[in-house]
Amino acid sequence: MRKIHRLIIVTVLILVLMITGCSQNQNENEVKNDKQSIAPNEEKKICREFYTPFLSDKERTKYNSISERLIDVYGAYRRRGHKHAGIDLKGVYEEKVYCIGVGKVKGMLYSFPNNAVLIEHYLTDGTTIFSSYIHVVDETVSVGDWVDEKTQIGRLFNKDEQKKAGFDDTHLHIEIRKTIEDEGKASYSCKTIEELNKYFIDPQEFFKEQLE
Repeated sequence: MRKIHRLIIVTVLILVLMITGCSQNQNENEVKNDKQSIAPNEEKKICREFYTPFLSDKERTKYNSISERLIDVYGAYRRRGHKHAGIDLKGVYEEKVYCIGVGKVKGMLYSFPNNAVLIEHYLTDGTTIFSSYIHVVDETVSVGDWVDEKTQIGRLFNKDEQKKAGFDDTHLHIEIRKTIEDEGKASYSCKTIEELNKYFIDPQEFFKEQLE
């Protein structure tokens, strides 16, 4: 009988240790994902308009505000052999980054210098797209948050962070995704434009269509 009691106590202790270990803080390289896009009885907020990702732009509804910052384009060759999955927009040190439209924070990556915030947007035609903001720090949102164009999601690097990252320019890498079924791998693995277009929309073309 005592042996059974001891076995039960040991089993309970093991379970407690397992639960405690699973609940520890996540490390900086971990991805946080929203397991469910819309919870039961949760109102789905539709994105009807898009904006530039910088509140400092004089006209956030104008495509010129994008083109004037553009320093690298979609599909450009990368030294590791893959195609650029988004566009790079030049900024200034510690410039604040904002969401481009109404949506829900779907995922976050903490892995400097590629920290990222992923936002899911529900469109008027019933389809869904995703905007991804990469090379941001001091994130001010969490997975599951509803956000809009007035929501700051983070900031660009300061001088020391840019030096640490090894970048020539302070910039925001932004992607417009058709899907996230690849779990982010397509951002650095697509070798051709055809492959890239399976997962992404050219942000330049997207902003040309959505902005004035």
